[in-house]
Amino acid sequence: MPFLLAFPHMTIKTNALNALSSDQPVCWMWFFSRWCLTGFVVAFLVLSHCHPSRAADSLPGTPPQPSVDFHEDVAPILVRRCLECHDESIQEGGLDMTTKATILSGGDSGSVVVAGKPSDSYLLQRVIDGEMPPEEKGLGRKLPADEIATLEQWIADGANWPDAVVLSRFAMTSDVRAGLDWWSLQPVRRPRVPEPHTDKETIHPIDAFVLAKLERHQMVMAPPADRRQLIRRAYFDLLGLPPTPAQIETFVADTSADSYERLINELLESPHYGERWARYWLDAVRFAESCGYERDHTK
Repeated sequence: MPFLLAFPHMTIKTNALNALSSDQPVCWMWFFSRWCLTGFVVAFLVLSHCHPSRAADSLPGTPPQPSVDFHEDVAPILVRRCLECHDESIQEGGLDMTTKATILSGGDSGSVVVAGKPSDSYLLQRVIDGEMPPEEKGLGRKLPADEIATLEQWIADGANWPDAVVLSRFAMTSDVRAGLDWWSLQPVRRPRVPEPHTDKETIHPIDAFVLAKLERHQMVMAPPADRRQLIRRAYFDLLGLPPTPAQIETFVADTSADSYERLINELLESPHYGERWARYWLDAVRFAESCGYERDHTK
């Protein structure tokens, strides 16, 4: 198949151009430029009209989506860092930060949040400068960089705050108190008892949780303790004291099915149980019989 490409003064002979005279001079640059132009137009149309992000951006009336979530990102910062001084009951500087309306209305210093304008928001300026939260015992409490960035982005996005949301300093756990999300304040729910790969008739439901966790790690339980070990463990755990030899022999000789349960109940009713565990509770509430090293006299 003859095929010849030439410059303008030359000719093209090809079976694909049989509509032309075999000796008709044709410019190959003309065909090449037309092909390039067509390809460019097609590519432009495809990219400009079919790209998902462009299509979404071009939809009229579509509000911009905020890049931070108020409930997940912003509210925890405000509750833990701000509401100790700026809730409905305290309002330091005349500022209440518990609702959208009150935070936008500002305080004694005027407006503190200008939606969409982080640089004009006095709240953010004080936070960036490390002035808020204020110092405590002479130590600064400047927010971490990621929390500052979250507040800045939230304001830049328009300071979105659902109208019905009212924040409370008791809603979340902070450095100074347990909030309503504290584990011990959650409703008690009976969990589903796991079914480990063992004889379910021979284990206590509590053991089923232990066994299920051990199986996930390809581990097994230690052999059961004998009765002498069992009573010593119970005494040390609950009373912090060892059983007497007579108490050990009495328990070993008692082969009734409820002997262990009766032993535990006896230990829980012992005054020594209260004495042992009251120490931990008194430590938790920072009990002391004196005023400490600064003024060491009896309270």
